[in-house]
Amino acid sequence: MNNLGAKVRAFRRREGLTQTDLAARLEISPSYLNLIEHNQRPLPAHLLVKAAQIFKIDIDAFADDSQSRLAADLQEVFGDPLFEEHALAMSDVRELAENTPAARAVLALYRAYRDSAESARALSAEVYDGSGVHGVDPTHLPSEEVSDVIQQASNFFPELEAAADELAARARLDRKDLYLDGCASGTASRSCWPG
Repeated sequence: MNNLGAKVRAFRRREGLTQTDLAARLEISPSYLNLIEHNQRPLPAHLLVKAAQIFKIDIDAFADDSQSRLAADLQEVFGDPLFEEHALAMSDVRELAENTPAARAVLALYRAYRDSAESARALSAEVYDGSGVHGVDPTHLPSEEVSDVIQQASNFFPELEAAADELAARARLDRKDLYLDGCASGTASRSCWPG
């Protein structure tokens, strides 16, 4: 079975033709064209010549190996650890490559993601290089870095504790008062009044 169907579909869409329009020009039924476009029927030579004339292209446009290259590029994309949980068989990748517009969109999206991730890594490295921050991994999110620091310190920071104690002493705060609600501490709001 040949793989010309996706090319016929791509050329048809490029010309803005419906399957019914192209089928009429090829003098076949729309259902037969649908089977050809989904590679479930071969594209006979006489229809190939006729399609090339309708699309005003050279027959060689049907023979290029761009789908093979596209499938290889997609196989490389899906080999990225990002897709570990979504492993695709080579047959899945070839099927995607046959749907050329969607395959090219996936490839463009992945390349944009990769470029963005590389830019973020480069920017993070640049920011952290001159800052005097040591032991910070620029590939982690800032929130992950904060969580790591809190866990490493077992959520205890002596300088912060000392400063809080000093502030409490200057403000004459009793730690027991911190755990009382407003009704018991004498700073009652209207909601503490009975009935």
